[in-house]
Amino acid sequence: MRPGNPPRDSERPLKPGLYDLLLTLAVEQQLDQLSDPRLWAVAPVDAEDAHAAIAQFLERLLAASLAAFRGSEAADRQRRLVERILAALADELGPDWTERLRHTPGTRRQATSARQRPQLDPAAATENDCRPA
Repeated sequence: MRPGNPPRDSERPLKPGLYDLLLTLAVEQQLDQLSDPRLWAVAPVDAEDAHAAIAQFLERLLAASLAAFRGSEAADRQRRLVERILAALADELGPDWTERLRHTPGTRRQATSARQRPQLDPAAATENDCRPA
């Protein structure tokens, strides 16, 4: 069973504003419908920035795809999709990446990192040392 059909990009018109998007067919169709062709321009992605542009595109696409799964089996279907994506990445990137892409399904690790405040010698403390930061 496929997830529900998400709204198409063409059903969500571009609002006035400045955009830096990868050109999809849906975006291209919306741009073609603008009455003034001076309102937009298409340029190749800079090779130095391509990874960031593609990652941003994939982030939005992946978030929308995972959110499309609904119902009691949503978590299992999300897990299967993520496993398939990670397997494709491991195949493409090679064995050095396999360990980096390994995850524990259905869990996440939360952590907080902070520097410890230095311990003060109570005998050497001054009035300024005792005030809250």
